[in-house]
Amino acid sequence: MSKVEKVLNSILKFDITYLELFVYFISSFIIFFSILYSIYYYILNFDKGELATLEAKIKLSNAISLSLNFILTIEILKIYFIKTYKQLIIVSTLVILKLVLNYFLTLEIDDSQRKKKLYTK
Repeated sequence: MSKVEKVLNSILKFDITYLELFVYFISSFIIFFSILYSIYYYILNFDKGELATLEAKIKLSNAISLSLNFILTIEILKIYFIKTYKQLIIVSTLVILKLVLNYFLTLEIDDSQRKKKLYTK
């Protein structure tokens, strides 16, 4: 590897580190404000009963799913900078866990939307 490639590789790795921090910050921001919004929505629509609970649950679940997708994207980008098999196993495990979590979260969202349709009929 030439000196230029080494410099460019270190710059890219440095940028990915900051990009990772930025993505985690944005994901935390999304989750935090969606929790506040879901609580606010639930309090305002408390008189609707189960429907308000389902709406708040759907909104919060969608925000968590969005945040997980952001984090999953950065984890996939980090795969390009793996030096050992141990790092590969750790990152692969994180990616698989996040995919499984997102899958079950999607099932929960679909179930809540079906229940919501039953209550609105």
